[in-house]
Amino acid sequence: MFQHIKTGLHSSLKCWRWVVAFWLVSALTVSLISFPLKTSVKTILGSSLVTGRLGDGFPLDIISNSGAGFDKVGSFAISGTLLALFIIFLLNAFFTGGFFSAVKTGEFTNSRSFFGDAALFFRKFFGINLLTVAVLFFLALLLVAVPSAIGYSTMGNTIIFISLAVYSIAAAMVISVADFSRSMIVSDGKSGIISAVGKGIKSLSSGFLINISAIVLILIIQVLIAYLFVIFIVHPVNSPLGGFILFAGGHLFNIIKVFIRCWRYGTVTSLSGNRIPVV
Repeated sequence: MFQHIKTGLHSSLKCWRWVVAFWLVSALTVSLISFPLKTSVKTILGSSLVTGRLGDGFPLDIISNSGAGFDKVGSFAISGTLLALFIIFLLNAFFTGGFFSAVKTGEFTNSRSFFGDAALFFRKFFGINLLTVAVLFFLALLLVAVPSAIGYSTMGNTIIFISLAVYSIAAAMVISVADFSRSMIVSDGKSGIISAVGKGIKSLSSGFLINISAIVLILIIQVLIAYLFVIFIVHPVNSPLGGFILFAGGHLFNIIKVFIRCWRYGTVTSLSGNRIPVV
């Protein structure tokens, strides 16, 4: 197991340029929404009585007043956020194809090869991602929402914790199947989405304990990194540079998050036996 994890780490290190590229494109996408939104809020605050009342607390009455312009800002924020999430979802499917193709060789990949493979596998990877999100959403309703709603009156928070634990196990299984399915698509280049899922389940089942243990270990690392980032946000640095540190820390977290995901892809490729041996 650890040999596969080591191989996946080695392969992902060779993809550092594409990890940075994905972070940069994602950051630019978010900035297209965040900067206009920030400018609009500053304009409204500067041209109303809100500025003079900020020292007395959050001026909810003015914020809720449509005349202040926050209704338009709120509408823009919601629609802009949804648009940004959709674009990032598309970018994720696109870059994931390039990542899987790159870790398959275990060597540095040029831009023509990376983006060519990303475009080649985009449609199928988009389908896999869409199917994965749908299944995870359905499982969240089935394993968390419904049991919590039914059992909360008798079991309290205990039922929520149990439901989340069961859902985490199920989610790890779904993510593992999705990763192995993507690996199958890159391996033969001919499998359709449903066929790839079937092959992914078969490949995951072969040596199940080793396969699932390796993926779960990397998923745990991802969760721990996310937890550390939450702590970083909740307990900001008390410094004049606190805003900059928070900004830089957020982008660093995104880079690490993408790299660990690429590491998982490399590990799955090694586990499924689809890595091209280097001569």
